[in-house]
Amino acid sequence: MHSISRMIAWRYIIRSTHDGSISTMAIISFLGIFVGSFSLALVTAIMHGFEIETQKKMQGIHAQATIHAYDEPIDSAALIPVLMREFPEIVACSASSSAHALLQVHNHDSSTAPTLLLLKAIDPKSEQLVTTLQEKLLFGSLQNVAGNAIIIGSRLAETFHLHVGDTIELLYSDGTHRQRSIIFKEHDAIIKGFLKTGIDEFDTTIALCSFELFDVLFPDIGIKEIQIKLAPHIDEQELFTRIKNRFDLGVYSWKDLYPAIVSALKLEKYVSFFVLALISLVASMNIISLLFMIIADKKSDIAILKAMGARNSDITHIFLFLGAAITITATLFGIFCATVISWLLEHYPFIELPDAYYVSHLPAHMTWYIPCLVLLLSVIMCTLAIYVPIKKIKSFSIAQTLRFEG
Repeated sequence: MHSISRMIAWRYIIRSTHDGSISTMAIISFLGIFVGSFSLALVTAIMHGFEIETQKKMQGIHAQATIHAYDEPIDSAALIPVLMREFPEIVACSASSSAHALLQVHNHDSSTAPTLLLLKAIDPKSEQLVTTLQEKLLFGSLQNVAGNAIIIGSRLAETFHLHVGDTIELLYSDGTHRQRSIIFKEHDAIIKGFLKTGIDEFDTTIALCSFELFDVLFPDIGIKEIQIKLAPHIDEQELFTRIKNRFDLGVYSWKDLYPAIVSALKLEKYVSFFVLALISLVASMNIISLLFMIIADKKSDIAILKAMGARNSDITHIFLFLGAAITITATLFGIFCATVISWLLEHYPFIELPDAYYVSHLPAHMTWYIPCLVLLLSVIMCTLAIYVPIKKIKSFSIAQTLRFEG
């Protein structure tokens, strides 16, 4: 009987094109569901793209996770082999350390006021395995970080009109005090490249150096951090707990450094999805009007089918198939258009964003679960909408309908 119900539903769809009012209502219903599913899928893909691009941007500076010492320096030569052997979730490790210094620039016999600098010591070879700093370099290579050579942020270079090969002075304190004043020492460094992360707070303050130079300036600090890259799809918190219990060291993710950004991205994604889902729900309500119109127009057909022995469930399937055909077709078409636009935004970013965002162009990333979720949500909402008018079928009187409308 389901095949007969589908055949009748298909004939109703075809014949509705000849009825002006029903045809117009069908088009409105189709467009409403199409726009709702299209906007829901596209906005969700864009918010997902924002989340991914922000993570990539942050990992231009930070590794996925960092192990840090509380007081004493870390013996990286002994710790890293143990980490790689006992924790298979860890893909790569790299030692690092950081401290603050002052940058002093002398240009044409004139000096500018010193500016605060975040000096980060790295191992050039292993650093490329845990972060994307190498991809963020405008000029030079991480391999150039050796001896007195450093790589500075691009905005810092623009501010002081610095070029590759220029010599700068690093002012640092070894803790010596004299009459309530701090004594700074000087050390020359040579610029070997520029780093552009896209985050102003880093591009204006960061400088990468070798451990050789770092140990000269801050001999008492040593290695304070082990940056690690993790295998995909693992339980980070469970791994962090195991590392803490094993070594009595602190462990944190890059997300712990920016909790406000991570929370804001998730909140925006969920809120936008919820709001657009409500808009899609309103659009699906047009199906109720459409089915009421078709049921009212086909009263005599329904009465004849009942008189011939058709059950209420068989007649219900007719209108269920009719509403489902419009819903699924409009939803799939909306998802297809959203996927195409998302692909264009991902591969050909042509919409520029202001500097207030962490990305320069509007991002989008469509994953398999977004179309599935949109399709499931659309089908559920429209099924609920279809259920309202088809309840009217049970109240039809065969004799009265055939007498007055047959």
